[in-house]
Amino acid sequence: VSGGYKSYTCPLCGAETMRIYPKLAKCMHEECGVKLWRAVAGKNLTDKNLVELITNRKTSIIKGLTSKNGKKFNARIVLQDDGTTKFEFENDKCKKQEKKQS
Repeated sequence: VSGGYKSYTCPLCGAETMRIYPKLAKCMHEECGVKLWRAVAGKNLTDKNLVELITNRKTSIIKGLTSKNGKKFNARIVLQDDGTTKFEFENDKCKKQEKKQS
C-alpha cells in the first residue's frame, strides 16, 4: 500500500494501479490514467461506490442524484469501455426486457 492508499485492479488496463483519493479514483498506469470523479450529479460517491465501480464496473442504485435541470433521480453509475461513465436508471432494464419480448 503506497502512500496509505489501497490499490485496486484497474477495470480498463488490468494493472494493479487504481487508487481512491479524496476527490477521485485514478489509475496510476501512465498509458491508462482513467479517472473516476467522486462528485457526480450533485452527490459525492462513497468509497464503497467507487470500489463497486472499479470492481464490478457499476455501482448499486444511488439515490438522490440531481439532473442538470435540478430534478432528483436514482440511478447506477456504469463504467464504459472507453473509461467514461453513464447512468443506468432503475427502469432501463425493465424496458429492455419488454422490447426483447415484443
